[in-house]
Amino acid sequence: PVLELDVLEHVNAARDEIGEAGVTDWALLEAKALALGRWHQVVVAARIRAVLLSDTDFPSALPRLEAAAEVASAHGLTEQAGWVSYSRTEVLWVVGNWNEALEVGRRLIDMSERNAYVRLTFRTWVILLQMAAVRRDRALAELWERWWAEAADRFQSTASTPSPYARVLNAATGVWIGQATGRPAAPPPDDLIDALIPMSNPHFLGAVETVVRAWLDAGRTDLAALAAQRCAA
Repeated sequence: PVLELDVLEHVNAARDEIGEAGVTDWALLEAKALALGRWHQVVVAARIRAVLLSDTDFPSALPRLEAAAEVASAHGLTEQAGWVSYSRTEVLWVVGNWNEALEVGRRLIDMSERNAYVRLTFRTWVILLQMAAVRRDRALAELWERWWAEAADRFQSTASTPSPYARVLNAATGVWIGQATGRPAAPPPDDLIDALIPMSNPHFLGAVETVVRAWLDAGRTDLAALAAQRCAA
């Protein structure tokens, strides 16, 4: 049963990458993990299930995330509790509960920095920066800059070129910081068109939208049109 559970988790994760793992798949994993007392997998499955539900049934998503956080905390799964809070931050941002999203996100960044969860800290920041840009929150943007000045070296890839995800986020971050601080930001490079990959994470979709808007603001309707065609495909 334990081997079956581990295989099921990997299959779900692989199918999730191509948009084929749904709520019922993660519910099955959660039920099997609960029966075996595999609490890490219970929390992972519950979190992903709640995020998927948030697309169609937002009212049920937040209580499910809160329940997953309780399980994680009860079993000392500090990092998994953090990822649940990350999902809460993102869902709250998407539906417009920005004050609560900022509150949850700021607490999460404090926790993840204390525990050196660098990836979790970064992913939370790219949600908060999108709100900082709209609200012209210079103080929040400057907190990011201080953190990034120390953390950037940890994100240097051994690959010859950065991933499409990293390229889009890096370009969008420059725009968000410029908007939050009032500093002029250069428009994203032309070759970023190739990095607009099919990915449904809300913060990535927000980054794509930011890049396209920046091209429009710079008068690059040609690049905006190409981006629209690529996203439509």
